[in-house]
Amino acid sequence: MSDSAGFPKMSEVMMAILENGVEFLEGPATRGYLAKPIPNALDGEIGQLVSRFREISKPERQVALALLRPAHASVLRCYAERMASLSVRLHSSEPASRGVLSLGLASRVERDVREIWLVMAVVFDAIQRCGDNAIAAFKEVAGLLPEDIAGEFEGFTQRSDLDKIAAVMGYVDSTAEDGFRYKRTF
Repeated sequence: MSDSAGFPKMSEVMMAILENGVEFLEGPATRGYLAKPIPNALDGEIGQLVSRFREISKPERQVALALLRPAHASVLRCYAERMASLSVRLHSSEPASRGVLSLGLASRVERDVREIWLVMAVVFDAIQRCGDNAIAAFKEVAGLLPEDIAGEFEGFTQRSDLDKIAAVMGYVDSTAEDGFRYKRTF
């Protein structure tokens, strides 16, 4: 489907992404984000971006990824880590699955993929704790991402230490005022 000028017509979901932008991934609301109570308003904004990304076409996903900048990667990683904790609290893998996709978005602009792999550990662990198939969740997300990013997610699922991946990557179980949290030991 094309518009009158011959350009592909954008979906309403993609138009919403463009209208809302990604500026919420930077600025004062993101400072100290990892330690803030879960959930909060920023979680909702990022969750909406991630959900919309799932709904758009492959060409539109390329456009959406192009909106991201390197400074956004750390916020998207924090979101994933927070959603892993929320999943364990709720005993629902859905928040952690959104976290996996946020890591996919972060991967496009992350300077050091090892940062992504650290957080992959807790979203993987959270999905497993909820009784769901984390490998399948990672592969589903990989199918939404460009090949270069998808390969990182598929590669992660090939690790031989997935049964204890959170501990291997330096996380321990912890409790905060608002409930369960993965805690970094690094």
